[in-house]
Amino acid sequence: MKKTIMKKSLAKKLIEAGHDFRGTEENKRNENLVVYKFTKTPELIADLIRFSAQ
Repeated sequence: MKKTIMKKSLAKKLIEAGHDFRGTEENKRNENLVVYKFTKTPELIADLIRFSAQ
């Protein structure tokens, strides 16, 4: 299962933390932006909560 991240700075932190980055896709709502795809794991969710709170 994949998790979509919209914010580039958050995606960079998750990549640096060693999470499984699966690639980017065009944002369906705004063609000028991209979204970042990660494999959804409990560790990823925990880091999302931790990084989002900062």
